[in-house]
Amino acid sequence: MIKSRFKIGFIFWFIFMLFMTYVLIGMLIKLIDRYDINGLTPTLSIGLFFTFLIFTILMIFKDFKYIRIDTKRRTMTWYSLIIPWGRTVDLTKFIGKIRSREIGTAGGYSTGYLVDDTSTARIKINGLFYKNFDELFSAVGLREIKNYDFNIWKYLKLIYTGRLKIKTNNKN
Repeated sequence: MIKSRFKIGFIFWFIFMLFMTYVLIGMLIKLIDRYDINGLTPTLSIGLFFTFLIFTILMIFKDFKYIRIDTKRRTMTWYSLIIPWGRTVDLTKFIGKIRSREIGTAGGYSTGYLVDDTSTARIKINGLFYKNFDELFSAVGLREIKNYDFNIWKYLKLIYTGRLKIKTNNKN
């Protein structure tokens, strides 16, 4: 059994994000309570901005999960704020995995995606949060798909939706 180990800095960052989400939701509720039909445009603009921030934070919370990989039963289970009861997937139903390398303010890190039998990337393992990302990624036990068709639009689609149809380039 392989278990994810979080980087210490991201645990504090996660707690800070939880606090900020609470503050943003409180501000949005106050904004709705003070809703005035005469000030519709500013109220709507500020409300949409706060809603956008809340959904952005929720997208980050979706990737921050505790992962357990059972190498004997070939299953992966993860727990998050979005799914606190956990979700288990059978790794034998996936045909491969892809890895993308990203560089941001926290430095460079890898992100892994599991590809199902319809050649669609479905499950994301964000290497930004884990000390043992390489161990988790290799414990999945699937072959790594290389030479797939990829560009900036597909990259953005993969980041924001978590889904991408993988088409391999045949290089003989």
